[in-house]
Amino acid sequence: MDVIRPMRNFHFYHVALVTPIANALYKCGGSNYTLAADRGVVREMILSVRECMRALRKKGLKARPASLALLICIPLWLIVPKVCKIMGTPHIETVAARHAQNAREEMGFLYRELMDFIGDSGEKLTYTRELAEYI
Repeated sequence: MDVIRPMRNFHFYHVALVTPIANALYKCGGSNYTLAADRGVVREMILSVRECMRALRKKGLKARPASLALLICIPLWLIVPKVCKIMGTPHIETVAARHAQNAREEMGFLYRELMDFIGDSGEKLTYTRELAEYI
């Protein structure tokens, strides 16, 4: 079993992934199926994840697991349709949409904690802030 060290990096990168997903779900009324059908919002969500991950890198944190860094590199024309397909599954309804709805306060807290940490990174965070309007 691989142990991810340092855990702090893992936690920040996890939050950089889940808060844009939750905020995109909120923008789509909480429905992962609505999100999956809206390529524009999926694109915003991916761009938000990328902003957050670039900001974490600027703060000196390496991606953990390292494979998360691929989200920054994959071209949008390739990743958006794949993410749309993934978002439109019952699995995502269970692990993301329902959780986001039941943990809305927690997602807001995590978003604010992340922004407190990366707000001074120099990254613009445009998409991240726009999606946060739906918390």
